[in-house]
Amino acid sequence: MSFHEVRFPDDISRGARGGPSRRTQIVSLASGAEERNASWSNSRRRYDLAYGLRRADDLAAVVAFFEARNGRLYGFRFKDWGDYKSCLPSQAPAASDQLIGVGDGTETEFQLVKHYTSGDQTWSRVIEKPVAGSVTVALDSIEQPSGWTLDATTGLVTFDMAPSSGVAITAAFQFDVPVRFDTDELDVTLSLERLGSITSIPLIEIRRRTEAVLVPQPVVPPVGPTLPTYIWSDVFTDHSATPPLSDNAAGADWSGWGDATAFPAEVPLEWFLQNVLPNDAPDGAIVDLDSPSGAIHLTGRMQPPPSSRARNITLDLTGNTIERGEGADYWGQFFIWGEKVKDPAMSSEAVIGADSSAGDTVLYLKTPDPDTEALLTAAVPGSIIEIRTNTTRKNYHPDESRTTCFVAATDPVAKTITVADPLEIDVPKDNPVGSWETSDPSTVTLLQGSLLQANAAAGSSTIVMANAAGLSVGDWLVVGTAELPGYLNNQFMDFSPDPNQIGPDLDITYPADYGGTLIAINEELHQIAAITGNTVTLTGTLGKNKLVAWQAFAFKVDPVENFILKGGSFVGAKAHGSASAWDHQYIWCRFMVGSTIRDASFDMDPAKTTDFRRTGQAVRFDTGDGNVMDNLTIGRPGSIDAGEGYGVSFRKGERNSVVRNSYLEGCRHSIEFWSSSGGCIAEDNHCADDTSSSIDTHGNWNTGIIIRRNLVTRDRTSAAVSPDLNPDEATDAIRIGNNKFIFDENIQVLDNTVQDYDGNALSIVPGAWDVTVDGLTIDGCWRILNMKQNSRHSDLFMRDVVIRNVDAINIRDRWLDIRHNSHAGSRMQAKGLLLKDWTIGATGPTGLPASPEPGTEVTGMYFLHVDGLTLENWTVTDANLSGDNWLLVFDEVNDVTLTNVAIACLATGQADKGININNATNLRGAVTLTGLLPPQGGGDPFLLYFNDGTGTPSSTDGALTVTHDLGPTPKILGGPPTGFTLNLVQT
Repeated sequence: MSFHEVRFPDDISRGARGGPSRRTQIVSLASGAEERNASWSNSRRRYDLAYGLRRADDLAAVVAFFEARNGRLYGFRFKDWGDYKSCLPSQAPAASDQLIGVGDGTETEFQLVKHYTSGDQTWSRVIEKPVAGSVTVALDSIEQPSGWTLDATTGLVTFDMAPSSGVAITAAFQFDVPVRFDTDELDVTLSLERLGSITSIPLIEIRRRTEAVLVPQPVVPPVGPTLPTYIWSDVFTDHSATPPLSDNAAGADWSGWGDATAFPAEVPLEWFLQNVLPNDAPDGAIVDLDSPSGAIHLTGRMQPPPSSRARNITLDLTGNTIERGEGADYWGQFFIWGEKVKDPAMSSEAVIGADSSAGDTVLYLKTPDPDTEALLTAAVPGSIIEIRTNTTRKNYHPDESRTTCFVAATDPVAKTITVADPLEIDVPKDNPVGSWETSDPSTVTLLQGSLLQANAAAGSSTIVMANAAGLSVGDWLVVGTAELPGYLNNQFMDFSPDPNQIGPDLDITYPADYGGTLIAINEELHQIAAITGNTVTLTGTLGKNKLVAWQAFAFKVDPVENFILKGGSFVGAKAHGSASAWDHQYIWCRFMVGSTIRDASFDMDPAKTTDFRRTGQAVRFDTGDGNVMDNLTIGRPGSIDAGEGYGVSFRKGERNSVVRNSYLEGCRHSIEFWSSSGGCIAEDNHCADDTSSSIDTHGNWNTGIIIRRNLVTRDRTSAAVSPDLNPDEATDAIRIGNNKFIFDENIQVLDNTVQDYDGNALSIVPGAWDVTVDGLTIDGCWRILNMKQNSRHSDLFMRDVVIRNVDAINIRDRWLDIRHNSHAGSRMQAKGLLLKDWTIGATGPTGLPASPEPGTEVTGMYFLHVDGLTLENWTVTDANLSGDNWLLVFDEVNDVTLTNVAIACLATGQADKGININNATNLRGAVTLTGLLPPQGGGDPFLLYFNDGTGTPSSTDGALTVTHDLGPTPKILGGPPTGFTLNLVQT
């Protein structure tokens, strides 16, 4: 078989469609019975890469890959994102995943296989193309770091010595599918300069000519103990004699704790997870809590251990009501955070020896003190230190009492550290103390990490650190920059040369003068694949640029890994008072990998008034990788003001994580993405009665988001409106971008449904670019598409937007609105806008609603300030507009192409005006308008109106053909202007 050991680009394959196929012969007998026979013993996978492919650069990459394979001649590797590892998609591979054989004392070669089991039936698949470096092997559940080799081209594992008889051989791996192109032709269409499509790119799995017959090995019971399960009485008991782990505090008698405010659950439960599980069950345990009263009470924060101590923990809260009251410092919440790792040179934190103030650049350390000496010895220019100024527990420090700095220099004689930037907070030698302690000095921790020494571009898997000493393959790093939430110039417009710029998405000069404070909005969690000196190779690719001018950095974290929290009904047990949204979340996850929150409900008790409900998120994911929210039920929050009242959020660089199969109700935003770094998905959710927008990409460089197969509904009579909106202002079912936080890119909105929604079905805010909407079904909304001015950043525009396969009926305001009221003729609201395969009508907008919203009239389509507009394959039936409105308005637009656009008006309606062309340049193509009615005051219907005013006169590039049914002399006002070719065709 001619095969190239090269993988098709991952960033393009992520949007592919396809899966396994079978071939079955079915013979229907005269009696009606069937005879079925399997022609194939194994399935064969097929894929189509064209789905979601839109950028010209991606098209070029596909063409190059196709040419290098000589079409169908050479096979290649393909990553099936739905099935590419030995475990479930939400889990991390473990060496016990797949049984690949049982030793007989003689055989040394074993083929990698993956077993697919449902009920009593299992089908086993030969894995021929494992990913090099991803394979681990175990003998009787004991991982084997050596003593075997892998042929990554065949999937054969060969042992140096044959495993003993009866030994279970298991493996974990990632794998590719061997495929080839199933065509020798590519049909490429370039619609715009940066946009295009390929009709179909079929791939088919390559099977060996003589299909190997796999005889499944006998199922061998797991060797050693099964996962231990702990119950309520194991946790809430007397642990005063239980040895603590390491230097943790000793346990206490927690009998009777867990379900009362005075004796809350988080104290003994966290102690149990942090001390007992690492000793007794460091790799997998189930903590199944059934409260005797049916309630579990939290007053503070509860944190599970990071993966270096225990992993694969399941915390089962099914059947319990989780009551959250207010503790001494924090509201009760699950605080599922991994930990930043301190440099191994330090045994503990160093202590501040003299006061420093905000704005200073010098820190004074305590002397004599061994931690001071260790810190000064280990720290080098570019090292990262974290300063804490109060006694709250590690990782719990609020922003006002902690800060992260970069080391510029150390003075071992004066015992000082000079930091690169002025301190953001006061750092006192001593802080106020509580009754439980005698002193509270500020402390300094040296993190294991450093600044980067070179820019790292989005898509790269390599970073260069100032100091990578002590890091190892498999470690997890936070790679990020500190950036401003605003901008200096229009990033999408000037493309001016800039030494700080890698690409047009970060054309910003530091320091910027926009205002605001540098914040960590550009962070990603990555695992180390290899290290050479200070050059670190990551297992994944960066979603965003990391620039040294913005103090790009990397530091090691110890994540919470493969943690599952399931079940439970979360409610407030005490009025939230003035608690901020950031302190009033139910579950807050950071530095978490491959973990799941599922089958839980939040604020669904109708007896709890809004005073008892959350002001923050039900679940929030920050700076993690591969996490899942599944089957959540989330009710209305306690506050819907700006910055409050969310359902779920993906924030601060969260990657490859998903929320699915969930119902969210009455939130300010049901699902929010804020500065996520690629691959995050919202799918198969139902969002109802939200107060601002339901599914929202909220800005700050979101990238690579997929929003698919969601249902959004909203009933104005029962849904509230966020206080920062006018009572009759339109909310958004799906919103791409945000007025305050800007720059969303590479967003896919696929196969969503908006039904009975009082607001805009789709809103795109200027500042978003490379957006594809493919498949949007609408039945009842105020407006299909809204693209209004960015009220805070008026210079911004959207770029490279494709919206296709839209089917809409029962529209109650304007079909489509694109405008920028403050722009002059040279300003553009959108550059590169393709609207293709739209159907409006059938049963609507037939007739006029009794109360059109948000105003008192129904209008058509308004295009203002668009450069590069294409309308292709449009069918509008039963069109009916109220008052003095036009079906189509082209106002100060440039480069417009109309292809197969047909609008038919309702016979008993009011529509009497066709197309309004105002200062439009390069307008070409064809449109059909039929059924226009006379004005209510009498006279002839208006077919066309040319109104050049004082702006740029309409000119020609080709010709516009209008097909109509208004007789030989249709009413045309103001034109056509000189040089504009207008062809009229009478039906």
